[in-house]
Amino acid sequence: DDLATGRQDNGRIQKVAVAASALAADAQMIPRTYKNMDMSEESRRVFDHFSAQLREQCRELESMARKNDTTKIKGQLDRVISTCNACPAKLRGPRMALLRDAAS
Repeated sequence: DDLATGRQDNGRIQKVAVAASALAADAQMIPRTYKNMDMSEESRRVFDHFSAQLREQCRELESMARKNDTTKIKGQLDRVISTCNACPAKLRGPRMALLRDAAS
């Protein structure tokens, strides 16, 4: 794996930047997309918190990738995945959590 071994595959790293940027934009839209979803005030607060956290983490991931900072990308990607898993796990239980590759 190029990221794990520290090899700099600029094309692959730039794809990470593009994907992270798109995910940050999507994360910003999440609260608007689900604004009419019936949930308690506390659930709404948690939902909005995770959306904002995901957006910020994706922006950081994009910045790391654009700087070709391969030493930090995997850790930041792990934080993004953790946030993606935490929101549905907190609001609906673990059944919707994303699976991680066992090798990672």
